[in-house]
Amino acid sequence: MFVVNGQEVNITTAAHILGYDQSTLSRKIASLSLPEGSDISHLGKAFYIVNGEKMDIPRAAAVLGYDRYWLSKKLKRCSVPPGSDISHMTPGKRHQ
Repeated sequence: MFVVNGQEVNITTAAHILGYDQSTLSRKIASLSLPEGSDISHLGKAFYIVNGEKMDIPRAAAVLGYDRYWLSKKLKRCSVPPGSDISHMTPGKRHQ
């Protein structure tokens, strides 16, 4: 059992809430050496809005024409919080 958003849940429910499949979340928890009972709310996938649709970074990168690693770094560098509309972030456009 783990804690997600203040509730104690099993790994299957946690994966669903956080936007992962169960095996991916299990690997992530193992790689971070988090013990049972840990709060894993912070492990949720980051979602952004692109053209009015909620997307994770790999899908947003594909739609916008970026490599997903590059888009992830750009979002972090520009301090863009999850949930933001990033539709304007297309390659080649520069903001004045």
